[in-house]
Amino acid sequence: MIWIIAISTATAQTTGEEEVMPTHILPTDPAASKQIPEQEELRTLAAFHHPGAQAVSFCYSRHSFPDKSHHTEKVAIGKLVQDEVTKFRPGAVPELLSKDLNRILAMSDDIQRTPTLWRAVYACREQKIWREFDLPAPEEIALMSVSSRFSLVPLLAAIQSCRRYRAVLMESGKTRLFQIQGSEVQEITGKLSEGDLIRRSEDSRVGWSRRVDGNVEHQERAWFRLIVDELAKLPGGHGPGTLVVGCRDDMWGEARPYFAALENNTIMGRFHLPGFDMGAQEVLKEARPIFEQYQLDQYKDLLHAIDDDNGRGAHGLHAVLKALAAGKVQKMLLGDMTGQTANDCGECGRIQPELKNKCAFCRSSQLVPIPADEALVRLALAQKAEILHIPSVQEETFHGVAAMLRY
Repeated sequence: MIWIIAISTATAQTTGEEEVMPTHILPTDPAASKQIPEQEELRTLAAFHHPGAQAVSFCYSRHSFPDKSHHTEKVAIGKLVQDEVTKFRPGAVPELLSKDLNRILAMSDDIQRTPTLWRAVYACREQKIWREFDLPAPEEIALMSVSSRFSLVPLLAAIQSCRRYRAVLMESGKTRLFQIQGSEVQEITGKLSEGDLIRRSEDSRVGWSRRVDGNVEHQERAWFRLIVDELAKLPGGHGPGTLVVGCRDDMWGEARPYFAALENNTIMGRFHLPGFDMGAQEVLKEARPIFEQYQLDQYKDLLHAIDDDNGRGAHGLHAVLKALAAGKVQKMLLGDMTGQTANDCGECGRIQPELKNKCAFCRSSQLVPIPADEALVRLALAQKAEILHIPSVQEETFHGVAAMLRY
């Protein structure tokens, strides 16, 4: 299957000069283009508007193994591109937009080699913008849109799922430390001490405390304190929700009081250690569900706090839009808002919840319905409010968005 974009072969080719496109509003450092974007760059992307609707958003990742003989990625990406092309009259795709779409098509071979990497591209060649991000996000996605603004909700959700944390394995005076970010895991060596703990039992699995003399008990207490102290001194090692512990149940009974010294709810949870020599991917498989459940619990707690504080809480699209317009939002919880829309004024750029004949602010008739979550994200980024993307949650009072207000 071949996908064709309505431009000539000569036009579709990209020269070396075009590859390194200067940008008017965003940095062009090739190394930076692969990093997770900072908040300032997200705000710049959110503020971008192209009156001719040539802003291209592309996000792609799949975690099932592709059938390379059938060029799975090429077909999938080609279909995404073709779906956008068919929205134009035959031969009416703008030339510069066609170049962006062809450049995304050309990425298929690279994506075919590493399909699990979460790719995002934001492009508008007319404004000399090309920003490309590779994230270790674990979610699958296949999205492309061509409109007047970039689609940022999927990127924000992916960034949130890539928050770094650590996992520490402990057994019999031995430790292993791992750093985890999304679907990536790396063992870190030389950061934690080992303890010289000798126990009388021939089989360490029969119990940590059983038949251990007073001297070893003293050694183990000193070792626990040392490990906790070393973990706390690691860069970023003591913030809320930054650590998962893997150890046997009986050992945790002894170690837990010492780990309580870690501040700010550092420990997200613990899993029973099936074996100290487990591989990095096995560690990730055990730690990731704990990380996800911790995040979900935090969001539910925030949602309940919003429910309990009538003066500082806002629920639903209309209430949150009103709070954003007044600059009151401190944190915004964003969930599934499928089917909900807001209205973007093409003249003044103001967002309003209801579609009327004219803009409520500038009286222009250029009102365009847009996805409500994209509208909310755009406003929240502009005001530097914290945005938290919450997975599907069964709460009667939650209708896709809620906010904790500053005052």
